Amino acid sequence: MLQDQYRQKLRTPEQAVQVVKSGDWVDYTTNVCFPPLLDAALAKRRDELTDVKIRGNLLFGPIQTVECDPSREHFLYNSWHCSAYERKLCDKGLCNYIPMVFRNVVPYYRHFLTVNVAMMCVPPMDKHGYFNLSCATGVARGILEKADVVILEVNERLPHILGGFDEFIHLSEVDYVVEGPHDPLPQFPVAKATEEDRRIAERIVPFVKDGATLQLGIGAMPNVVGSLLAQSDLKDLGMHTELCGDAYYQLYKAGKLTNARKTIHRNKGMAGIVFGSQDLYDWVDRNPFVTVA
Repeated sequence: MLQDQYRQKLRTPEQAVQVVKSGDWVDYTTNVCFPPLLDAALAKRRDELTDVKIRGNLLFGPIQTVECDPSREHFLYNSWHCSAYERKLCDKGLCNYIPMVFRNVVPYYRHFLTVNVAMMCVPPMDKHGYFNLSCATGVARGILEKADVVILEVNERLPHILGGFDEFIHLSEVDYVVEGPHDPLPQFPVAKATEEDRRIAERIVPFVKDGATLQLGIGAMPNVVGSLLAQSDLKDLGMHTELCGDAYYQLYKAGKLTNARKTIHRNKGMAGIVFGSQDLYDWVDRNPFVTVA
């Protein structure tokens, strides 16, 4: 029964993006859940469309709908939080930056924003008919719920990340499903620490005590601080963070990250989004120690 419903909703990328109309708001969600096959198919429709407004954040590119339209007559890209790639787009006048506190993204969608079409990558459907929202769980469900049309692009390379809050969507809530081959996920291993990084970290580490819960942000510096903490004598550290990056995996491997002394969600590391190296993706895959919400 589920497989019959799945086949009925299965489309090629080119077929699925036919639902996008001039003037629509289209959402790509975030990070490695960006849908490259759908984006490429939508870019091919450039000359048929005008004023299609696309939202995303922390996308690593290339975004073909942006790069095929330097005049921005057809596609207008907007980002809540800029990756290095998106900052370069901003510098070229090809991306509008929208200032936003991460925790407010979903409330803004639910109360104020229009989403005509939402499209994102997800791992394959499970036997119960659910698609896991993977590395975009922190914001994806709130965006998909607001959309008039939901298109999911199945990426077999994405990790299945456990949650407890809005980490899945059922086939019955999806309009179209797209399949196709995907390149390996983008890799963001911890950068080698510079002398300046080490000096900053040396000022921070003394303030971190045994049992402390850590929030490490996005960028090279937080990852460096985390990797240096992994080399310290600290123990029983916890994770409650926006981004789960490789620094947390290094802390876990070093035996420093246990979440044992957290006062909320004890024994579980909490995060909103995930991106990093393949080792990180393998670590979070179906791992009850890590929860994305």
